[in-house]
Amino acid sequence: MFKAEISNTLRAIEARDALKANADIVTVDLDNYTIKIPTYPDFVVYTPTKTALAFHRTDDRVRVVRGHVGSGKTTMMCAEIVFRAVKMIACRDGIKRSRWAIVRNTYGDLDKTTLTTWKMWFSSLGLMKWREGKSFTINHTFTVDLVKEGVTERHKVEFELLPIALDNVADVTKHLKSLEVTGVFLNELSELNRMVLDFFSGGRLPRFPALKDLPEAAIYWCGIFCDTNPPEEDSWIYKLFETDRPPEYKMLVQPPAVIKQGEKYIINPEAENLKNISNGDVEYIKMTYGKDEAFIRVYLMGEYGTLSDQKKVYYSYNDNIHSSDHVAIDKRYNLLISADLGTVAPCILIAQMQGQILCVIKEFCGEFTTIRELCRDSVMPWLSENCKGMKIDTCLYDPADTYDGADQLREFFDIAVKPALTNSILTRIDAVTQRLIRLIRGQGCLVISRTGCPQLRKGFNGKYYYRKTKVIGEDRYTEEPHKIHPFSDIHDALQYVALHVNYDEQINDIYSKKDEAMDEYEFKRYRDKSDSITGY
Repeated sequence: MFKAEISNTLRAIEARDALKANADIVTVDLDNYTIKIPTYPDFVVYTPTKTALAFHRTDDRVRVVRGHVGSGKTTMMCAEIVFRAVKMIACRDGIKRSRWAIVRNTYGDLDKTTLTTWKMWFSSLGLMKWREGKSFTINHTFTVDLVKEGVTERHKVEFELLPIALDNVADVTKHLKSLEVTGVFLNELSELNRMVLDFFSGGRLPRFPALKDLPEAAIYWCGIFCDTNPPEEDSWIYKLFETDRPPEYKMLVQPPAVIKQGEKYIINPEAENLKNISNGDVEYIKMTYGKDEAFIRVYLMGEYGTLSDQKKVYYSYNDNIHSSDHVAIDKRYNLLISADLGTVAPCILIAQMQGQILCVIKEFCGEFTTIRELCRDSVMPWLSENCKGMKIDTCLYDPADTYDGADQLREFFDIAVKPALTNSILTRIDAVTQRLIRLIRGQGCLVISRTGCPQLRKGFNGKYYYRKTKVIGEDRYTEEPHKIHPFSDIHDALQYVALHVNYDEQINDIYSKKDEAMDEYEFKRYRDKSDSITGY
């Protein structure tokens, strides 16, 4: 018994000494993207969430993670600096060197939030030195066991952090002109001027390390990674990452913290970072108390939105469920076309029913043009290129049309052109709402293409709204949505389509006299004529 105790004690001492001997060895696993930092006798361990794993594995030059408050975005960005530092090509002396700018809008926020997160996670990352003087820097020097494809290699790593506050355009040119860095972390991108991103992405990278210090023909990754709470739909971030989407610009979206179930909010089973927030599953629900829908959607669900006195038309819309980066055309199904016949700003929408799901594929929003010119110059070329040979089920328009817009549509779509079921705004809005509140196997019954329908999506996210009226003592809103082009116009077109697919029997009743009079030959001729519309 005594010998066994002695043996166990000796093994414990050996294990302790071994741990001490490797107390400064950091383990970074690039297969699973984990970081293990010894803080004898324990460890600090970073394990990525699902979104973080996808983010770390992506090499796009400019990346943004969008999510709700407390979702762990800043921690993810800090970990990315470590991953990129250990991935660097070693300099000629065998040390992996890099330099990273950390940018925030003010020094107060930089100190209280960004650097606080860095210290909380990485203050034990090797030898850490804070240098204050003409410029403030943080230096880390450590040895890493780098695991990649199951193979472990040991390296020496040195990197430098340059915390910078840039709250106005003058600061950009003042502080960044001679900056030489490997990459940049832009914290809370929505609070920064676009010029900050443009400055770094427009030739400031890569500047460190210098090529003379690297092996011949060495190439290393350089770039910009950012985190942000959801900006407004008309922000430069939305336009750049959702509409323009230059090559190697990527946005990743975290799951919402809460989701709506009936009339109450519950924790989203897919929510990330709950384990790192004290009573996170309770606190997020408490954060919904007393808040309006717009606040919850922006700060707890991570959706684009505008916090204002206006009232969104569709609060059932969830950008994560009801929109997709790209909605593919399925040539097994007929096309649905809908038009708002504005005299100078017409809109046309292309959609199709794919099974039970209304898929909205493409929008055309005119400006100082006619419906004839919009069809001739934009719609028909697009149909010819993308939908050749497909049948058009119907082409809907506003039944209250008072000029020759419908006749102009018939020049292109012939007898497929029909008035919508009704112009009642309440009925039309309800038709869209009925599709928003229904799910089929977890998928929305209405899905719009983010790339094909940017204005429609902006309308859903807050640009299509009821305007607040001035009434003393209470909040009142207009009975009909505010008419603002192109958001209200393209939503009118969507409502006509939703009416058509939701109430197909009623629509057929309106045309029963004509439809029932069609014999089999006339019906076939009608379909054949529809084929020719798309150029088949």
